Amino acid sequence: MFLQQAHAQGRPSAVRIVCEGQAAGAEITINGKYRGDCPLDVEVQPGNIELSAVKKVDPLRERRFTTRFGIGEAAAKRVEVQLGPVELNAEGRRQEAERQRAEAERRRLEEERKRAEAEAKRKADEERARAQAAAAARQAELRRLAAEQADQRRRERAAAVNKGFAEAGLVSGDGKAFKDCPECPEMVWIPPGRAPAVPGSTESQRWYNRFELLAPVAIGKFEITFAEWDACVAAGAAAGGCSRIPPEGVTEGMIFDSKWGRGRQPVINISWRDAQQYVAWLSRRTGQPYRLLSQIEFQYASRAGATTVWPWGDQLKAGAANCPGCGGKSTDKTLAVGSFPANAWGLHDMVGNVQEFVADCYGSRSQGSTSVANWENWVRLAEQPADGSPIDMCSSAVGRAAVTDPVFGSVGGRFNAVANNWLLFAQWIPDSATFNHTGFRVARDFAVPAPTVDPASLKPYRDCATCPELVNLPGGRFEMGTPYLSPEGATDSEYPLRWVTVKPFAIGRVEVTREQWDAFERTRAQATPVAAPVAAPGVNAGSTVPAAPSVPATAGCAPVQVGTNPGSIVLGAPNPGLSTLSPGFTQSADHPAVCVSRQDAKAYLEWLSATTGKKYRLPTEAEWEYAARAGSSERAPWRREGARSCEFANLRDQAFERAFAQSANRPCNDNFAYTAPVGAFKPNAWGLSDMLGNAAEHVEDCWQPSYTNAPVDGSALVAPQCTVFVTRGGSWYLLSGNLLTHAPGRSTRAQTQRDVVTGLRVVRERDTAQ
Repeated sequence: MFLQQAHAQGRPSAVRIVCEGQAAGAEITINGKYRGDCPLDVEVQPGNIELSAVKKVDPLRERRFTTRFGIGEAAAKRVEVQLGPVELNAEGRRQEAERQRAEAERRRLEEERKRAEAEAKRKADEERARAQAAAAARQAELRRLAAEQADQRRRERAAAVNKGFAEAGLVSGDGKAFKDCPECPEMVWIPPGRAPAVPGSTESQRWYNRFELLAPVAIGKFEITFAEWDACVAAGAAAGGCSRIPPEGVTEGMIFDSKWGRGRQPVINISWRDAQQYVAWLSRRTGQPYRLLSQIEFQYASRAGATTVWPWGDQLKAGAANCPGCGGKSTDKTLAVGSFPANAWGLHDMVGNVQEFVADCYGSRSQGSTSVANWENWVRLAEQPADGSPIDMCSSAVGRAAVTDPVFGSVGGRFNAVANNWLLFAQWIPDSATFNHTGFRVARDFAVPAPTVDPASLKPYRDCATCPELVNLPGGRFEMGTPYLSPEGATDSEYPLRWVTVKPFAIGRVEVTREQWDAFERTRAQATPVAAPVAAPGVNAGSTVPAAPSVPATAGCAPVQVGTNPGSIVLGAPNPGLSTLSPGFTQSADHPAVCVSRQDAKAYLEWLSATTGKKYRLPTEAEWEYAARAGSSERAPWRREGARSCEFANLRDQAFERAFAQSANRPCNDNFAYTAPVGAFKPNAWGLSDMLGNAAEHVEDCWQPSYTNAPVDGSALVAPQCTVFVTRGGSWYLLSGNLLTHAPGRSTRAQTQRDVVTGLRVVRERDTAQ
């Protein structure tokens, strides 16, 4: 009707726009001009028409419909709107464009970040590789230095042994036997030298061919006999004698001998542990260093300089040994020791009779077979010492976890089996296993007499009533520092190990005490009067320390406190409220003076020198370590037994842990949480107490990070404008395993630094008469 009316009346053309369903309400635009919402009837001028319908979905999206058509005069047209798919509107497109720009920027930044990360990783990898290469090079260099150092030390020890051996009028290689006690085994000195080369290029052959014995070693002329074993058993447990424990399957009545006889028969059915028990008893019985042979020593001694395969020639020979194919008296049981001729050095039964335990340990039983002749497939050349010491693939001392089921070597063949390659054959036997074909013989090193110190010369004395007690020490020569790659650990500052000679000097028996320090403070206060301080809190009631005035500490004293990391204990910032008189914990007159800076110590020593007319000073680093070692090569008197540290030193123990609310999981308790009375622990061999632990001690030397170019005459290392100096001995807040609580351990302090763990020990120049 509408269309008919528009056409009939000749009016402008009419367009009916129909919108159904979701199209209803769409905005209608004709030729760019909004005309209303659909559905809609509109008049248009004749001509070309562009009709658009837009239906908003949300603020950023819409559905559109567009159509174009021509229309004449007074025409009528019906248009049905069919909305297209949802699309972005102008705002949506703007925001989408912005989003895409932002995304493009994000991707660009992400690519830059990845490139930066890749570059950083590349640099880090390069740096890590350089660090690893440097560490590997450092380890290689340390191994080289350690080998050179070990060889040098070995040759120095050998030179001392050879000198002492000659001075004792002894001769090696002549086959003459000696005994250190009536029930002891006969021993023969074998000469130093290199064994004739063994043909071949296996690891074991290379090892044997590079071996050199540098000093004489005494080796049992025979295998240990039942008579000698029985003497050890008869000594009893109180004397550390041998146990009588028959192995499984052997009755007590058989008593180890498999019914082959006792007396001069080689002892059998004993274990490697039993052999070590005998060696320990023999060493205690004689005071001499008895031990088992190493495998390489046995092989060297068995040939006795022979260039042939066997000590007697290149073939097995009747009457030469108790072994298969050797002929002779028997090959089905052991025979009395010495039943066959000795080799050129006077040693019997080095081939056959019983297979003999050696000291070498080849690792864990669980790792493989215990009877492998071709053992160079197991033991690498690097594991084989060239100095004659045993192979050690069992203990943690060689940088691996200690094994719980070790196997040890036995060599030399036996009455019922001798390998064609007997010289390089090693059967591995668990340390508790026993066999009727296995025994042992012993070795003994020549003991160079140790330098002795007259006990009377170590008697303490004083120069005045309030002076420190002194002990006169002899001059001497000692190895200062730590060997490269020491299994006990070390810092680079302890390298290189070197020989140092010190002159005689007197050193404090103990650290300077509160009483001795306060005598100095009273005198210093009288010279420069200051207001008398309030009695120091924390000093025991009834203490003999006078509450005398003292010169106040200007910088304060650093306390020990709990660190930020769990379980850490650290030195805190200097506290002006702490001083020698009031360190923040209870002390009595005989405790070491702490909160003593190097500057303070120097002032005390000047006063002490002026008071006595004697020359007092700090010890040099060399003097301090010489005194701490007291003739021993051990790093600490408790060695690796942390539980024994409480016998010798006041260190971080269970009492300390309780005082600082830490875990009390420490191996021992010395009952002192802070400082202890001086001399409360066992002294060293020269009567000096607290060289390790209690208070750290200033020494004269300027700090340098190693001993390279350090003096070797016992003098101090001095340097112009030195600002960092050395302290020694560790202190009461450090663990027994800390590297600073060992004789070679080194730490540092600034000239004026004060803390509650550092004091001093004095040295006094010896009088000519002394």
